[in-house]
Amino acid sequence: MADSLPGDADEVRADLVRSFGKDVLPAAGSSGAAATTTVSVPVRGQARTADGSESRRGWEIAHWAVARAGTLRIAEVSYEGRVWRPDTGWRTEAGEPGATSVRMRLAQ
Repeated sequence: MADSLPGDADEVRADLVRSFGKDVLPAAGSSGAAATTTVSVPVRGQARTADGSESRRGWEIAHWAVARAGTLRIAEVSYEGRVWRPDTGWRTEAGEPGATSVRMRLAQ
């Protein structure tokens, strides 16, 4: 990222709530170093398409994160076995194709 400032997990969470409502995030309780460098948004109980592919809600959140990446200093977004980075865009990567959360890694 061109901006050398680190991302702020609390700022990302506040913006998520403004955009998607207070139920977008789990109840408070996450702590530790990972909580400050990564924001994970569960996509619980979302309806899946007939062929079992990705959740529409998860992709809404993932694309929101990409759109807000510059402002919120999000360095990476991952969901459903796909990872987005500013320098490469979306790529398929080995990982969790059945992931139930959208993960945003913040700039350090």
